[in-house]
Amino acid sequence: TSITHGKDYSFTVTVDKAYTQTVPTVTLKDGTVLTADSAEFVGGDEKGDKVYTYTVKNVTDHNKITVAAMSKNTYSAVLPYDKTAEASYKVTNAKADANNVVSGIVYGDLLTFGVALAEQYNRSNVVVKYNDTVLTPTAGVYTIKNVTGNIEDGEIVVEGVELNHYYITLPLETETGFVIEVGEGLNAKSVLSRTDFNFKFFLDPAYSDSTPTIKVSRDGGDHYSVLTEADGKYTIENVLSDCIVVVEGVKKNTYTVKFVDEGGNVLEEKKGVEYGSDVKFTGDTPTKATETVSETTDAAGNTVLVERKYKFIGWSADTSYVTSNMEVTPIFEVSEVTTTKPAGGGVGTV
Repeated sequence: TSITHGKDYSFTVTVDKAYTQTVPTVTLKDGTVLTADSAEFVGGDEKGDKVYTYTVKNVTDHNKITVAAMSKNTYSAVLPYDKTAEASYKVTNAKADANNVVSGIVYGDLLTFGVALAEQYNRSNVVVKYNDTVLTPTAGVYTIKNVTGNIEDGEIVVEGVELNHYYITLPLETETGFVIEVGEGLNAKSVLSRTDFNFKFFLDPAYSDSTPTIKVSRDGGDHYSVLTEADGKYTIENVLSDCIVVVEGVKKNTYTVKFVDEGGNVLEEKKGVEYGSDVKFTGDTPTKATETVSETTDAAGNTVLVERKYKFIGWSADTSYVTSNMEVTPIFEVSEVTTTKPAGGGVGTV
């Protein structure tokens, strides 16, 4: 540029928006560092380019103006975390300081971070937003692209952090001999962390003689602890994980069925008969000896014999559905038979 001897020379240096945190160092040929007359953002936009105006006064010789290299802007990001004693979550970055602030983010670079959830919140369906825009993680990593300014407290928001709900696996009740009744207002498929879960346990009549043991596992079935009934119910206190409930020692009641004669002699004995079984007598059909009621002679000299006969027709109780110990005796149908024998001998008549 041609400049008249002794005149002042003014010029501008436009700094790209990525470098505006640094004041340009402008030097003349003789090492003189110029100070800017003024500096202003283009259009007043503090995120845009910045223009500096310089003046070389009383130019009397050829000169050379040099602008030193400049560094890109750097920014900080305030990462949120649960500041309560609960400490349910924390947005994490390896470069964050004690206040969870990441510094030195170069203009145009990425900010990446994760979300660490406390143990009792780690099933939360978390939603992370940056300035109301939902961020989608990749392999658990969230990314804010092209950082061009400080990220202030409250610009990154974590939503949906809540206490876990756990699942209580109860034993199947089909043909197991008992019924489990979950406590009022409770749902075994959704138990809020740190709350208690209770249930009542009832044995079916067919299993009423059992002495059951009820256990719970809090670690997926590796270890079990025995639950004790209190106030008519069993309680898993302070649920902090999925739980598995098992019931042991429930078995069908068994009984003894005795078939005895009228004298108390055991004709047949069945042991270990399960509740509801149909028990049948397998021995010889019971009999009872014929008894003579009377023997007289009529006017014609004939002998008149009256006898009592017995016919087995069943047992004193039904054994087709056994629900207790039983002792049954045979039942006989009784009939009296009169036989007349001729005085001179021969075949009698009934």
